[in-house]
Amino acid sequence: MEEQQKIQSISQFIEEVNSIEIKSEMRMFPPKLLFRGQSWTNFKLVPSLGRYPSQHWLNSWTSVEKDLVQSAQQKFPLLFPDTDYPVILLAKLQHYGIYTRMLDLTENALIALYFSCNKNEDRDGEVLAFQASVCSAYDPIANIVADTYRLTSNAMTTVENYYFRAMNRPYSSRLLYPERKDDMRRGIEHLIESTQKPIFLEVGTVCERQKNQGGYFAIFPSQICEGEVIADTLIKFSKDDPSVVKRLIIDKNSKATIIEQLKRFGITKEFLFADDVDTVLKGIIDEQRKRYPES
Repeated sequence: MEEQQKIQSISQFIEEVNSIEIKSEMRMFPPKLLFRGQSWTNFKLVPSLGRYPSQHWLNSWTSVEKDLVQSAQQKFPLLFPDTDYPVILLAKLQHYGIYTRMLDLTENALIALYFSCNKNEDRDGEVLAFQASVCSAYDPIANIVADTYRLTSNAMTTVENYYFRAMNRPYSSRLLYPERKDDMRRGIEHLIESTQKPIFLEVGTVCERQKNQGGYFAIFPSQICEGEVIADTLIKFSKDDPSVVKRLIIDKNSKATIIEQLKRFGITKEFLFADDVDTVLKGIIDEQRKRYPES
């Protein structure tokens, strides 16, 4: 991973992004370049579900994942309908602020730049570039991970039970090809091997803000230790991981200027959160106040 001098303008940022070279030996399935903007360099690569653990493990956010999802569905059943593909449900919940095991990414580097600048004005921000093999929202392993709160009932369980329960879900049908249908051992080995790191996902358009943000995700599996799934502990993801191909530090003193420059490219809070009525209307009011200052 490369780390360059601090970014102080959009032009400098674009030059650095364009210098990234994608390396792949698979011409038919090249990796995708994805980005994440963080408003402080000290922030770790941790999804919202893992950022605020309680000191008491029974009340950790991951231990109440099921309650978070089902409470949102109960209050807004039309907005968050149940689906055969848990990845799609979590993606929609993520963009409306529910804590999930997903980390927001984008295919648009300038949008990542915006999110690195829009908060923590007194801290340097950063944009991380990932070279990623991207799965679809219908990938069986990704949906098993997204469904962990139901497959484990938020408790430690054996990998065998986790796998057996998953195999009875609609999204797992693609895993049941003949040579593996009756071979649980090979199936479990494949599951463990596939859940040692976050899985990069393209989910499609689940809401207006996700579309405008060029949204992609990394979904974090629960840790598997000695044959057991630790439901309330997510795997770790370091900024030194080989998938992170560049880290661009955004100068705190340039954040306000960069935000103003991004407006010329149509990247504003109102655009990025276009389905949030309060945000859009506040943007209208703020713009009018600039045009007609109060006396």
